[in-house]
Amino acid sequence: CGVVGYKASLDGLDRTGIQALKKSLDTLGYFARSVEDIALVYGAVTGNDVPAHIDRPKIGVCRTPMWAEAEEHAQAAIEDSASALLKAGYDVIDVDLPPELQSIEDPFRVISNYEGKAALADDFRDHMEQMNPWMRETGESAWTDEEYAAAVAAANAARAALARVYRDVPVLLTPSTAGEAPADLVSPTMSSFNRMWTLMHGPTMTLPVSRGVNNMPIGVQLAAGVGEDAALIARTIPIYRTLAEAIQ
Repeated sequence: CGVVGYKASLDGLDRTGIQALKKSLDTLGYFARSVEDIALVYGAVTGNDVPAHIDRPKIGVCRTPMWAEAEEHAQAAIEDSASALLKAGYDVIDVDLPPELQSIEDPFRVISNYEGKAALADDFRDHMEQMNPWMRETGESAWTDEEYAAAVAAANAARAALARVYRDVPVLLTPSTAGEAPADLVSPTMSSFNRMWTLMHGPTMTLPVSRGVNNMPIGVQLAAGVGEDAALIARTIPIYRTLAEAIQ
C-alpha cells in the first residue's frame, strides 16, 4: 500500500524456479519506494539499462470497460492525473479501447481457471479441502479444451488490437484498482483493473497519487506495449514527479 509497483511483460523477467500456476499469465514484478529504485533493480536483474533520456510520450487516458466499477476517489485520481500531466505539457488524449477488448474479462476467466486447474491437478485431487475458496473455484471449474482455445484466440486478437493503439499512444493512464487500499491491509480489493493488462502481456507501473475516504492510498496505473519495459520505467520517472508535485 502506498508504494510503487512494476509488473513486467510476460517473460520479461526470468521465471525459472517459480511454481507455474497460469503459464500464459504468471508475471513477475517489483515493489519499491520510488520509480528510480525500480529502474535500479530492473537494470541489475535483467542487464538492460533503463534509458537516462527518453522522449516525452503521448499519454492516453484509458478508463476501460470496467470504469463504472471504480469508486469516486479512484475515478478522481485518473481525472486529476490527466489534468496535471496536460498542464505540465504532456500530450494527453482520451483513448477508447477497440471492440476486441470490451469483453476481455470472459477469456481471462477461462484461461486463468483452465491453466490453474491443470498446473495444480494433483493438489486439487489430493488436497481440495485445504484450498481457500478462490482456489477451490479454480479446481472445480470445468472449461473444455474448445472453450480454452476460443479464449486464447480472443486474447490474441485483443493483443493485436491493443498493439495498434500503442503505435500512436505509447503510454496509457488507467485505474490500478477500484478504490483505495483496504484499511485492514489484508482484505483484497477488486482486481478487474489488473486482469486486463496481465492478459495483454505488457508492462505496467502503479503509482500512489492520492488518498481515499479512509486516508488509504489510491493509485493510478501506466501501461505500455509488450517488451517496452525499460521505456515505460524511464518515462514513468518524470511522469510521477509531475503527479507527486501536482496532486499529492
